[in-house]
Amino acid sequence: MGIPVTLLEDDNVHEAIAEVESRNRSNGDGAEEPGRENWHLVKDIPSQLGLRADSAWSAMKDRKSAGGAFWALWLDDGSRVCVVDAHGRVRETSVSFDAKITSLDIRNENTAVFLLETGICGTWDLNSGHTRFCDGVQQFDAHHRTEAFVWAGQQQARNSGRGLTHVTLSTARARYAITTSYSNSAVWADVRVLREPVCAAMGDDGDLLATSDGQGVDIHHLSRGTQTSVVGLALAENERVWRLGIKPDCQTVIIATTYRLLSHKLGSGGVSLICEAREGSCFDIDSEGGILVERRHLYGTHIAYYTFCEDSLCWSSVGYTDVRAQFGIRKIDKMIAMGEDKICVLSELGTWTVLSVVRR
Repeated sequence: MGIPVTLLEDDNVHEAIAEVESRNRSNGDGAEEPGRENWHLVKDIPSQLGLRADSAWSAMKDRKSAGGAFWALWLDDGSRVCVVDAHGRVRETSVSFDAKITSLDIRNENTAVFLLETGICGTWDLNSGHTRFCDGVQQFDAHHRTEAFVWAGQQQARNSGRGLTHVTLSTARARYAITTSYSNSAVWADVRVLREPVCAAMGDDGDLLATSDGQGVDIHHLSRGTQTSVVGLALAENERVWRLGIKPDCQTVIIATTYRLLSHKLGSGGVSLICEAREGSCFDIDSEGGILVERRHLYGTHIAYYTFCEDSLCWSSVGYTDVRAQFGIRKIDKMIAMGEDKICVLSELGTWTVLSVVRR
């Protein structure tokens, strides 16, 4: 036996619903579709980089310089090196070393810095092809190294010179060297590492270093010699950290796990959820500190954009573009934010596409 119910329609209901939907559109709360009008992508003109389609691009290592001014891609034997600037101009070249290239970064349009698997680092003149090795660099056993970086920034060195910062991580310790452009000699120091690192990231300032053993994340300040651990990760049983990133202001560390994308603001007591993301998802940090994330589902592939709101202290999606439906990009192998409003995408067919950001 049921209870009779009479439904009375309130004339204000529809207005209330419209108000809530409008508020969600402006805040980007949860749903990605309402925020699309605030941020989306269009194909650039010309839409192709000056790079021929080649499946070998996916196998190349890559590194974005500070602020996205340059992007370096290379094969570890040096037989193919490509440098792309923020305007989409491309330079292809090659270099020969006695050891494989572990890391490469671009200092300016004429100069690159490199790190070999033996631990040797130096500078490379892209015009003349001349290479110069740093003095005093201690070689290390490549079999015990889990990650290595070379950074071409303008950090103030200990002897008042300005040069590059070279960081290597081993199973027992992290070592870094500041090499000035004047003396070209390396000054080494050790950083205490409590856990064996499996991934790491270095800030644009050459001072902030984040490392992870897959289960926790440690933050190092090289100049101060300090280390702190990120609390509140609360990883699931089969969840692990597989990649780290650092925002341009060097105040926030991005943590990619097998299930989620998280952020940790230095000095805070925990982490914030950016979005769900599978292991291997492409993501990048643009010059504004926003996060670009590749998302794939059964019927499409899209790039979503997330920003952090200081008022609500949480991340929200402000827009997305279905690149499969609009540009025919079914799978993204590499994705990088170049400059302020350009995104370079490498598809599974080895084809490059340049997309422009439209903000409202």
